[in-house]
Amino acid sequence: MAVTVEDVTKVPFYNFHDPIPSPPPTPLSRKLPTFNTTYLTSCPSILSDREPEPTSAPTPIKEPSTTPITPSTPQPPTPRKSIFFTLPPELRLEIYSHLLISHHKHPPGRFLDLTLSVTDNKPPTPSTSSLKKKEIHLSTPNNNQIKRKTNYHLHPNILLTCKQIYTEAHQILYTYNTFSITHPHQLHHHITHIGPFNTSLLRSLHIFVPWNTSEEIWPWIVLLNNLSENATGLRHLQIGWGTNTQWLENSEPGDKSRGLGDNILFVHALARLRQLRRLTIYGFFGVNWPAYLSKELGAGGTVVEVECCGFRPFGLLEGYEVVGDGKGVDEEKRVRLLLEEARALWEENLMWFRLFQEGTKGFVP
Repeated sequence: MAVTVEDVTKVPFYNFHDPIPSPPPTPLSRKLPTFNTTYLTSCPSILSDREPEPTSAPTPIKEPSTTPITPSTPQPPTPRKSIFFTLPPELRLEIYSHLLISHHKHPPGRFLDLTLSVTDNKPPTPSTSSLKKKEIHLSTPNNNQIKRKTNYHLHPNILLTCKQIYTEAHQILYTYNTFSITHPHQLHHHITHIGPFNTSLLRSLHIFVPWNTSEEIWPWIVLLNNLSENATGLRHLQIGWGTNTQWLENSEPGDKSRGLGDNILFVHALARLRQLRRLTIYGFFGVNWPAYLSKELGAGGTVVEVECCGFRPFGLLEGYEVVGDGKGVDEEKRVRLLLEEARALWEENLMWFRLFQEGTKGFVP
């Protein structure tokens, strides 16, 4: 590209050997900055010599939560109270009584059948008017004997419904029923199953000791000791002893066929039940047993009753008339025939009873 003379003349000429000229000096006159007096008056701490008072720290701004929002767990609905518990307590107790008290009915007198006697080793039914309760016969689960199914009209499963029903009703089952046994293992199993607290609620027991259990004296002793220590609420006890009348004439005290009615260890263990209010003995027992038991237990207020032979046939006509529902003269004749049979049976048992006690006159507990 060609350069003309005019282009060269337009460029300022500098002598590169001379120093570069410095810029002109800044003028001395400077304009002072202005201040807003309104700001100064609104902040007197700036004008005063003292330090400004500290101010509260500003509230920090909360950061938004980073936790993921989850739907709330639905609460279960409040259970509705059962209509049963809205009933008055008196009415609930009446219902419990119908469900938990045995209504098994026996004919009046000691026996289920007038052809039976205490020698047949059958647990008799209560005959005293002081015990109005119906009996519940206890049996062990592994009992090999033939059992007669008896409907006691009991519904103890209601106790498994809920805790409140159990608390309100379980005492009725053990307090208002009479439990009967013919073997010590039956009550041992029952006591183990229900526990010590419910054992203390037992009020009435009926024990019949068959003659063929005379070899098992120690289980009976252990049972009576257990009752004296744990059945603290026991108030009524009926106990009877059986014997084998076929061998009674040729037997001696201590023979198996005589049973445990003349066993001193048995009556000693029986005398430890000092919590009783009433003790009824029947069947075949030692001649000195009533006096000994009255002496040992009478001081504590226990009434000892004796039923000779365990059967009282007199005074039963009225009860059987009630059973007959007033069917007239024919029913009354039938009842009188039954009473005559019962009287003959009683006289026979009385003869065996006297023979049994003759062999126990030398036994002093």
